[in-house]
Amino acid sequence: MGKIKKTYSQEFKLEIVKMYLEEGKTSYQLSKNLNLDAKMIRRWVHAFREEGITVLSERRGSKIGTGKGRPRTKGLSLEEEVARLRMENAFLKKLREFQRG
Repeated sequence: MGKIKKTYSQEFKLEIVKMYLEEGKTSYQLSKNLNLDAKMIRRWVHAFREEGITVLSERRGSKIGTGKGRPRTKGLSLEEEVARLRMENAFLKKLREFQRG
């Protein structure tokens, strides 16, 4: 079986990064005291330096693109289907006008 990965909150990660940056503790010291992986701590610090606090939030399971994620198991509601079809019709009308020139 695969190893279950533990997730950490954004606040926890930020606290670890602050200990590293402000208190001058090394990733090795933090990993021993908190029973964490030193590489993971360094990755958090690097990401924080590059992109700020937002990069520390949990991203697993979040959908990024339209083609990613699980396919819908349930169909669209009638209102959603009507709205989608109206948008398609409007697009096709504009395309027809564009092609006519």
